[in-house]
Amino acid sequence: MTSFSDFNAQNLKTGLFWNIGANEWPLKLLKSDDACTFTTCPMEAGKIQKFTYNTTSSYLIRVLPRSTYRIRWKIWNKENNTQVCCFQTNLLKKDIG
Repeated sequence: MTSFSDFNAQNLKTGLFWNIGANEWPLKLLKSDDACTFTTCPMEAGKIQKFTYNTTSSYLIRVLPRSTYRIRWKIWNKENNTQVCCFQTNLLKKDIG
């Protein structure tokens, strides 16, 4: 994912959230909530950055049951959790074979 934010942050956190209607629930599926392991820190406002996470062999894919999920992936400032950027996507988990 390539994106930019409108805030500066020295330390970032990240998380996945299952989104149903106006509600969202945290999914404890990432091995780390330290977003700096997936992108360059510090984050600078207006600067394009890449966020890299390999889902092919990840824990995320192994633990989810077969279904379609509306997922919101958030990255936020560890010191100010009102400073958030995110994207939303549908994730389809299916059996291979």
